[in-house]
Amino acid sequence: MTLRGVAEKAGVAVDTARKVVRGDPSVRPYIRRQVESVIRETGYRPNLVARALREKHLDLVPLSVMRLDLPYFGRLATRMSELVVKCGAEPALCLDAKHLISLSRSYSPRGCISMSHIERAQIDALARTQRVVVVNQDVPVSDNVSVVAIDFEGAYRALTEKILSIGKERVAVISPYYLEAGRRGWPRQKFPAVIDALAARGLATVGPEPGHVFSSAAEFAAWVLAAPRGAADAVLCENDHVGAAVVGELAEAGLSTPRDMLIVGCDADIAVPGMWSVRPDTDAIAASAVEMLRAMIVDGAKGSFETIHPVPVDETGAPIPAA
Repeated sequence: MTLRGVAEKAGVAVDTARKVVRGDPSVRPYIRRQVESVIRETGYRPNLVARALREKHLDLVPLSVMRLDLPYFGRLATRMSELVVKCGAEPALCLDAKHLISLSRSYSPRGCISMSHIERAQIDALARTQRVVVVNQDVPVSDNVSVVAIDFEGAYRALTEKILSIGKERVAVISPYYLEAGRRGWPRQKFPAVIDALAARGLATVGPEPGHVFSSAAEFAAWVLAAPRGAADAVLCENDHVGAAVVGELAEAGLSTPRDMLIVGCDADIAVPGMWSVRPDTDAIAASAVEMLRAMIVDGAKGSFETIHPVPVDETGAPIPAA
């Protein structure tokens, strides 16, 4: 089925059918519904190559994702891909910022979304030829750059204050990303707020020395088992998978959660008895990012900014009341 065939079956001009496929808001609602009904009935898909030759650009939306093997990024990439398709374009997953830039040079898309670490100079280079949406990075908004911020700082500050309010003051942190970010000069997220909240009470994260950050569940478990009992009574983990690994390591030593130690993960992927987590709303993040890109490309809007607020939750997924 061609676009001309869709137009004929819907009783509209080819240009009108093309506007519907592109999401042009100028099309009247009843005509849009008429054309969309024919598209669903016929299974029409746009010929991207023909469109690229005609219009000198490809309706491809590169999506740069940091770690597809982690559920959080997998869910985010899946939802964004679904929404991009609904907008009449095709998603193209990229492994990192370098891959994103390479794909953009090859196909000249009108816009892209970055969910992985990307340098300011790379964003500026992309923004000279297309619209860019950046997720969870501290970069400035401009005419061609929109930002979806995730307020991990607020969530983790509130979470730390809650932990302290229930008498847990010997707090450990496990985060390989925090350590890697320090080595590479990347912005650190989540745990600086924990460290600051502890410091406000005259405390520091526990470990072989004050202020220590563990690199893995195995390293933390080895230290706990060698240290005096009660050396740590709470541990905040980079994600739920690390938290679940800690539960397993401690169970072998006869320790339980949360009686002996409160374990906190992130992303709300795994429900482990007694383990808390922090839930970022991936649906809201994806919807905001894709809508920002659509508005810049289709409506000619300038770049914008939106903040998504993660929520600390208990093992049932219920929000944890503030301290």
